[in-house]
Amino acid sequence: DVIDYSKVIDPQLALSWELLESLRTLLGCDHIMIEGCDYGQHASYFSQRIWAGETWFAHEVDKVEKARFWQLVLRSSNVEPFIPARNESLVARPTDFRSLRDWRNMPVYAESLRQGPGTTYELFLQIPDGYRRQVRLIGFRESGRDFNERERFDLELLRLHIEGTYRRGETQ
Repeated sequence: DVIDYSKVIDPQLALSWELLESLRTLLGCDHIMIEGCDYGQHASYFSQRIWAGETWFAHEVDKVEKARFWQLVLRSSNVEPFIPARNESLVARPTDFRSLRDWRNMPVYAESLRQGPGTTYELFLQIPDGYRRQVRLIGFRESGRDFNERERFDLELLRLHIEGTYRRGETQ
């Protein structure tokens, strides 16, 4: 399904809703989002998500919300993956850059990303999108197990399809 839906272009969205939902299902996510992140300016230039069964897309992302998010990121000594050392394609989890304990103690996790009493796990795909800019696809799990190597591998295999779909939509 993911490959088939990657051929569907909706120029008003980053990815079609069908593709985003099929990725959410394949990866076993509770929520999934794709966002244009300008980590140099600490801003977002679009955001699309399926969250708690609701779909949402915006070209203009709430600047107050994003400013709060980036303040929390910058309060940490290790800001990867939010501000990467190199702007390159990558599939990773936050715990690839720090221990699980350190991740859960980060202000951005504790005050922004954790969902209720459950533990939030993330798997993300970063695609360079210009100077200090990335398209980031992020899958979230509220509880249960963390993402495994199979899910990481699946996302890595689909990276070129996801990027190609996004780029084709940009040009239309």
